[in-house]
Parts: sequence; structure tokens; C-alpha cells
Amino acid sequence: MTEKSEIRFLPLGARRLAYEVRGDGPPLVAPAWWVSHLELDWQSPDVRRFWEGVAKDHTLIRYDRLGVGMSDRTVRDFDLTLDGDVATLRTLLDELDLDRVTLIGGSSGTCTAIALPRRSRSALSTWCCTALTPMAMC
Repeated sequence: MTEKSEIRFLPLGARRLAYEVRGDGPPLVAPAWWVSHLELDWQSPDVRRFWEGVAKDHTLIRYDRLGVGMSDRTVRDFDLTLDGDVATLRTLLDELDLDRVTLIGGSSGTCTAIALPRRSRSALSTWCCTALTPMAMC
């Protein structure tokens, strides 16, 4: 999974959500972690090794939460709620026309991964959650 990612921007009203699509295979979606940066994360050997390991033979889809990384800095109160996180993830899945995905939850994205199928019309093929971050796993 050393190929370059394609970073895209999803309009959310007047704001933009940065997300990346990398690799080839079934979609593996990582709900936004508390802090991330789609480009800078790959410069850390530990983070790179983590994502390359878990996303082997998949299309990895990650995004920067609103307010951090490459996403717009404007954050509303709703954005910082679980319902807001689920709505953002659901909007991204709709944009990519993904109905059946594998979710991997880590950091604050774990709560989003758990809540999505309960609060949204989503079909999961697989579900993996961890409270650890790549740095803690290496």
C-alpha cells in the first residue's frame, strides 16, 4: 500500500471535509480519529506501518475530522457530538456510493464505528474496533 493516496474534498455546506482513498480491494473505512492529518500521518513510520498492515488488499478510506488536518477549521457544536460524527461518516459513504463496508474504529472513531449501524441505514461486512492508536500498537 505504498502507492500515493488520492486526497479529495467533500463539500459539507460551506465547509469541506478532507478524505483520502488509497489502495485496491474491498472498502475499509476508518471513521475520523480525534487528531489526524491525511498527508502528514504517512510520514510517521509507525502510522504508515499500522495502516499498511491493516489495509492490505483493501481500499483504505480515511478522513480528517472537521477542525483538524486538511479539513476546514470551522467547527459547530453538532460536529463534536456522536450524532454529528455519524452524520459526517454517512455523508461520506453516500458520496462514495458505499452501502456495504468494513469499518475499523480507533481513537474517537471507535464510537462512530459502533454507532453507525444503529443510527444509520448501513450494512457492514466486517467491523473491527480498537481503542488503541497506531503509536500505541507499534
